[in-house]
Amino acid sequence: MKKKKSKRKWLKSPLTIIGIILVLTVMTVAVFDIWLAPYTFQEAMSTYFQDEWLPPSSEHPLGTGYRGRDVLSRIIYGTRYSLIISFSAVGIAVIFGMLLGSCFWVLWRMG
Repeated sequence: MKKKKSKRKWLKSPLTIIGIILVLTVMTVAVFDIWLAPYTFQEAMSTYFQDEWLPPSSEHPLGTGYRGRDVLSRIIYGTRYSLIISFSAVGIAVIFGMLLGSCFWVLWRMG
């Protein structure tokens, strides 16, 4: 009974709800990046030297950066790579942690 109450209390925390919403938003952007980005991947990564450092406008909602690349499109396309790297790092850490913990547990049980 106490476990159910603690789970319910944990899910009622506003910080938990905000965290879940942020993670789901980032994952949604990573999955639907082709439809959300204002420019294609090739256009976002190509260079337009005449459009360097433009301020935000209707054509470039977050402006352009160095070499004239659209900042919003690059952020949207970058979310997929960020998620891949972060999930890979967590997965590797979990695997090594489980192996190391298992080794110590076996040694502790033997001795």
